[in-house]
Amino acid sequence: TTPSGSSSGQVSGTSEVQQGARGINTPTLDELLDNVTTTQWFRLGLKLGLTQDELEIIESDRRLDASEALMKVLRKWLRQSENPTWRAVVQAMRAVGEVRKASSLEDKFY
Repeated sequence: TTPSGSSSGQVSGTSEVQQGARGINTPTLDELLDNVTTTQWFRLGLKLGLTQDELEIIESDRRLDASEALMKVLRKWLRQSENPTWRAVVQAMRAVGEVRKASSLEDKFY
């Protein structure tokens, strides 16, 4: 992602205007927790731009189950990202193989 928030891998023929303004909105932690589900929280964190070191710290807390680890990942991403958007979440979900869930998020938030 460039500093302007655009992706170098933009789908051809699809402009941000066509995709709708909602995809560029910043999700709240509550919205994320209500709508993002995956057991692949570590890989999702990497795709959202968290470092391996940050994710290993979360992973080292053996008391956490997958949903609690995902919450920590999403909270850290919201705090650290310069441009946390639903579009970034959808792209990350697709990148970890959660295509159906990504499409559902896209339908709901774009």
